[in-house]
Amino acid sequence: MTFANDLLKITGNNKQKAIAFYCNGITCAKSYKAAVKADKLGYTNSRVYDSGIFEWTQAYPSKSVLLGKSPVDPSKLIPKSELKKKMIEKDEFAKRSNGPDAVLFDLRDPMQRIKNPVFPQKAIRIDMDKFVKNLENQQFLKTIENKEMYIFDAVGKQVGWLQYYLEEKNIKNYTFLQGGAWSFFGAKGASN
Repeated sequence: MTFANDLLKITGNNKQKAIAFYCNGITCAKSYKAAVKADKLGYTNSRVYDSGIFEWTQAYPSKSVLLGKSPVDPSKLIPKSELKKKMIEKDEFAKRSNGPDAVLFDLRDPMQRIKNPVFPQKAIRIDMDKFVKNLENQQFLKTIENKEMYIFDAVGKQVGWLQYYLEEKNIKNYTFLQGGAWSFFGAKGASN
């Protein structure tokens, strides 16, 4: 909703200024949609960085923002090996997320929920931004205390960004679905 105004602020209304859009890599359409939208608003030099946010931040820390801070200190980036430790396969995820001390979160955007895995009947559907804001809410933190959070997104990439917020808040009781909801639907994904 604030996209056009945000571009005005960032570019100083210079429609020829170079803009790089990046998100979670080639499997995430958000950066592509942003570049198209910028083009429609008259910006003539917008590009998409296909590799994604982590690669962009490593390559261009002075032109990156992490948890609201810029430039980014590359030593603060969470290695992919640490993210991998928090990921589990779909069958194990489905089984564990149904346990009595489990809280299941579906963080996909509404447009990504065209197809749904069978297991998440009790999933709390909340968008990623609202989930992150809830990490500031003491009542929300009480509801997840002594529970294991099982979190999935569309393709298993947005959770890599979420991990920064969880770790910043020293929240350790979380597990991610490897490959996201797409892992249940194969190469065509859950959005088709």
